[in-house]
Amino acid sequence: MAILPFKILWRFCFVRLDRAVPLKVTRLTSVPPYPYVLKLPSRDKHKIAIHIYIPTRLRGHYEGAVPVHVDFHGGGFFMGSCLEQAPFCAMIAEKLGRIVISVDYRMGPIHKFPAAIHDAEDVVRAVLEPSSPAGTKLRQSIWKKLGYATPPKSSNPQDDGMTTDILDPERLSLSGFSSGGNLALNLAISINTDDVNWPSPLSKYHSQSIPTLLFFPSFDQTILPHERKPLDSLDPEKQAQLMKPSRLGLSRYLSETYLSPEQRQHPRASPGKASLSALIPGTMILLVLCEIDSLARQSEEWVDKVKKEGKAQMVQVEKCDGMRHGWTQFPDFVLSSTEKQEKARVFQQAVTFLEKF
Repeated sequence: MAILPFKILWRFCFVRLDRAVPLKVTRLTSVPPYPYVLKLPSRDKHKIAIHIYIPTRLRGHYEGAVPVHVDFHGGGFFMGSCLEQAPFCAMIAEKLGRIVISVDYRMGPIHKFPAAIHDAEDVVRAVLEPSSPAGTKLRQSIWKKLGYATPPKSSNPQDDGMTTDILDPERLSLSGFSSGGNLALNLAISINTDDVNWPSPLSKYHSQSIPTLLFFPSFDQTILPHERKPLDSLDPEKQAQLMKPSRLGLSRYLSETYLSPEQRQHPRASPGKASLSALIPGTMILLVLCEIDSLARQSEEWVDKVKKEGKAQMVQVEKCDGMRHGWTQFPDFVLSSTEKQEKARVFQQAVTFLEKF
């Protein structure tokens, strides 16, 4: 790894301070089920850390293959961690009975585009491919957590003594927050153009609906965070608040450490710019948008494109007036009563949306 310039290095160290927080802190910040960490092999020979949440109702007994939900944290591809996702992931696991996987994907400045997308794809492939090294390790780990030394044999005579699968790849759902929403949308599109041939792993293996939760996602990376303009409809005071430069200059200095200016037009870097024909058939999206957000303008533009191209039936839009970017991931004690109520409402919307699939 090249030596980082000091102006990058100190900011990198600052945004990674949360990595020093132990996993056990989730017992204070979240509710059961609490996660455990597993490291999966990947195409690039490194290990992808994932946080796994197993619904408490599954402990001690097996009633069939379980749906899987894969989640991606936010942070602009240079900060953020799985720990901030714990309350949301625990809620999805417990309320819906899904095994939830939160992905600790690679980020800048240590890693470059498309490292995060590769990690997202490799984790999804582990869910879809039971016999792959990553798929086998994932399943063995979950069986062990459920109290089985070895997976039980299938009760179906036609399976000829094969072991059962704890995961149901045909019932896979996705979610992503901010830059994590960029990754979740990436998985839901399969690109095959003259310039880019980059299929999604879901297009090859998945035949059912793909419910996808996008919370204030990053659709367009061609505009840097400090260059984005707020909605014209936002009152002047809030516009000024959004446009005020950060004292630490985190996005200004760290954004380009993951994604270079030359790469920003790539449809995998800016999936909102990809043709909507690239959406995998069966994709159903719940799009949660907040008003006080530098990403709001590009989100509105993407929603307009969805409507113009006749894809409105694939996207349910939930607008949250007066809410700031990322408020759902803040601990409740720093939120106002209105913000807490709106957070609870959209999380329940997410549960209701996933219950359909």
